[in-house]
Amino acid sequence: MGISKKSTEKLTLELTTAGMSEQQVRLLKRVNQLMTEVLTSEYEDEYFDVSSELFKVVAMVVKTSSFNEEKMDIDYDQQVLEYCADVLSDHVYQRNVASFDN
Repeated sequence: MGISKKSTEKLTLELTTAGMSEQQVRLLKRVNQLMTEVLTSEYEDEYFDVSSELFKVVAMVVKTSSFNEEKMDIDYDQQVLEYCADVLSDHVYQRNVASFDN
C-alpha cells in the first residue's frame, strides 16, 4: 500500500487488489467512501447514518475475507466480529483516540 499526499485537498491511496474478488474490491471502495463521508460530515443525522453504514460494510469485509473461503467447521467470521465488538465496546467510553501517525 502506498500513500501520497500531493496537496492538502487530495490524498491518493494505492492498494494492491491482487487475489481479491470483485465484491471485495467494491467493498474496499465503499469503506473508503464512507470513511470520507464520516470524517467530513456536517450534519448529525448524516454522521450517525453514515457511521452506522460504515460499521456494517466493515462487517461485510470481514465476512467476505479470503480467510473465510476455506469453508472451515468453525465460524471464524462470526467469532472475529464478536471479538471486535468486545474490543470496540472497551474503547467506546475512552476520551483518548489512538494515534497512528507515521
